[in-house]
Parts: sequence; C-alpha cells; structure tokens
Amino acid sequence: MKITSCFFYIRALTLIVCPLANHALAQTRESPPVVIRVAQGLSEDSHLGRAVTLFAERVARDSAGRLTVKPIHNGQAGTDPKAMQDAIEGKLEIFVGSTTTIVPAYKPLAIWDTPFLFANYAEAHAVLDSKVGQSLLQGVSESGLVGLAYWENGFRNMTNNLRPVTRVEDFAGIRLRTMPSEAAINTFNRLGVDAKPLQFAEVRAALQNGTFDGQENPYPTIVSAKIHEVQKYLTVTNHMYTPYGVMASRKWWLTLTAADQKIIRDAAWDTRLFQREESRKAADAALVSIKASGVKVDELAIGERSRISHRLEKVNAVVAANVGLPLWIETHNQIYMYRSRAK
Repeated sequence: MKITSCFFYIRALTLIVCPLANHALAQTRESPPVVIRVAQGLSEDSHLGRAVTLFAERVARDSAGRLTVKPIHNGQAGTDPKAMQDAIEGKLEIFVGSTTTIVPAYKPLAIWDTPFLFANYAEAHAVLDSKVGQSLLQGVSESGLVGLAYWENGFRNMTNNLRPVTRVEDFAGIRLRTMPSEAAINTFNRLGVDAKPLQFAEVRAALQNGTFDGQENPYPTIVSAKIHEVQKYLTVTNHMYTPYGVMASRKWWLTLTAADQKIIRDAAWDTRLFQREESRKAADAALVSIKASGVKVDELAIGERSRISHRLEKVNAVVAANVGLPLWIETHNQIYMYRSRAK
C-alpha cells in the first residue's frame, strides 16, 4: 500500500513538474536573439576597443550566442553627451564614457573629478571597486542609466606651447583647454591658468592656430589625437583620474530577464581587469611616443604638489558641497584605509 501510494505521488509530481520544465526550456530556446549596441569614442584597436571586443566575446559565450554585442567605435554614435542622452531615452543600449560626462545626469560622480584625489593606479582601482565606488554605480539608476563597471581612462597630464611647467608660478597665463568639468576649470584657474572647455574634436586645430596654448588629457588620448605633434612641453601632473563608466540604458535594461542582466553585468565587471591592464600598456607606449616626437617632458619640482594642494582647498570645498559631505568623507576614509594597509 505504501509502495503504491509512493508510486502515484511520484507519477503526479512528474506530470506537474515536467511540463513546467519543458515549457521553460522551450521559452529559452525560442527567446529571440538580443542585439546590444555598445558605443565608445576610441578606435577599434585602442585599449577601449579591445575591451569592448572581449566584453562581446564573454557575453556571446555566456548566453550561448543569444546575446550579441555590436560595437560602435570611433565615436560614430556621437559625442559622449549625445550617447548618454540616447541611452537615457532608450535609443542606445550601452555606452562607455568618462564619468565626467555623466555628472550632469548624476551629480555624485563628480567626486572622481577631485584634483589629485588618487596617488597611483592601484589606489584608484581599490577605491573604485570598493563599497563606496560600487554604491555610486548603483546610484546612477536615478539618472535613467544603469552603472555596470568602471573601466580606465587614466591620469590626465598637461601640455603647452609656452614654457616648461615645473613650479606653481609657471602655470600663470597659459590658455588651457580643459574637459567640460567644473572641477577641472576651477582647478586650473586657481593655479593662474586661463582655463576654458572646448569640444575635443576641435582641440588639435585650436592648439595649432594658437587659440589655446595647451590642454590636459591622458597620454593615449594625446597621442591618438596627434596633439603631441602640435605641443612643445608636457608636465607629468597626474592631476585627475577620471574613469570610464560602462553605462546601460535603464529603459532597455528593465526589458531584460534577471539572467541576461547578470550575464551582461558580470562580463562588464570581469573585463575591467583586462581593460585596465591594456590602458596602462597604452599609457606607457604613448609616453614613449610623446618623448620620441621631441616634446620636452618635465616633472613638478619637489614640494610643488604641497603648494598646489594648498591653492586647491577652495576647489575641493566646492566638490565636497556638490557631491555631499557624507560621500566626500566616505571616499577619503576609503583612501586613507587603503594607504594605511599599503604602508
């Protein structure tokens, strides 16, 4: 009697579970392919382009080919602000752009524009991947975007055609193109520079015709735009580390299953290690090219960073007010903890 009852129970359970399992399997098999456009501003063979290629391979592998990433290189989707707006409106699935670009949509990201925030790459990576960095990525959803990962843009450095810059006094009067960041403009103005933003596509011509004396960018960007060909001096300032944000359209993201969201998020997160390594290699190679072109490369003199930090106290106060004091304190606590462990 017990055996018979057990048989009928198992049989009934099979009739219920199997159709459900088969139905779920059929749904998976019948799910239409998903094409994911990923826009970025550099060339296909750049560190960013290679990272997008790896990201595409990872997504295809983990989705068994059902999710297909279509890279859009060389800024063909438009400027970073346009790509961001298209993503917010659901017209573009994913874009990779400087976090500075995203600040108008999500103000707390301006914390990464703080001058001289990070001392080196390892420190920057540790803080970006920490709880405070990841909480900012999650907060981006308030803007209509979904933050997937931080990739590397690198430290920014200054070039110009007037003079070598090794002391605070050397900054005076240089007409400098900066990125469109309040913190960047305020930083250089406090150092005596005449700083103004300009569309990146116009920078080389503006340097060549003398509208601007100098500019500031990571080494690979300087070389890829051939800016070093129209500049005489470079100072290793490392004044800002502004990461790339891998950002998805929230409108599009909410149409995906949780499983597909995980595949995409994990691929972006895992690819960050490869991309950062490629970015470092590109920076090293770019600096060699800059020196080989005849540009004079200088370091800031000993003690000048302390003098600069003193001048930038008001700039930091503005950044802290803009992002909120709790975030400012939490970020600097995280940096302090990293430095304490690194000693």
